[in-house]
Amino acid sequence: RVNEKILNDQKFPNSGLSEEKLEQFKKVLDIAKAHKKGGVLLEELVSEGSIGLTEGLMGFMTPETAHEEIMDAIRKSIRLYLLELEAERTHDNSVIDKVRKMDEALDILKEDLGRKVYIEEVAEYMQITEEEVWDILKLTGEEVSEEDNSSEEG
Repeated sequence: RVNEKILNDQKFPNSGLSEEKLEQFKKVLDIAKAHKKGGVLLEELVSEGSIGLTEGLMGFMTPETAHEEIMDAIRKSIRLYLLELEAERTHDNSVIDKVRKMDEALDILKEDLGRKVYIEEVAEYMQITEEEVWDILKLTGEEVSEEDNSSEEG
């Protein structure tokens, strides 16, 4: 299997995959490895990351931001998968609901505004406090800069 060969850093000259596709898959693999936690198979994370890759390729806004948006989509897909696993373990679906609502709000606001979204904008849109927005973002492991007060969500 191609996945196993890539996981083992093997060469596969007749796989039919272009160099570009191999590089994209390697990025998915790198992100999956970075999110690997005990009890979760790397292959599961790669699968989820591949879904994010597909979504990112289909939904990026501009060629200039394509790489960043695709990488964000991969990370988002893997993070949501890990949150779902954690919620299944703890039977706490409220965390997933909050994160999904936050992701939807970020996506809508980013599309409407055409730029990074600020914490106060998310809070106003979701009708919650800025502190609650920060708490939800911290739950997801989302990269948030307190300096510029914007979310890096793609």
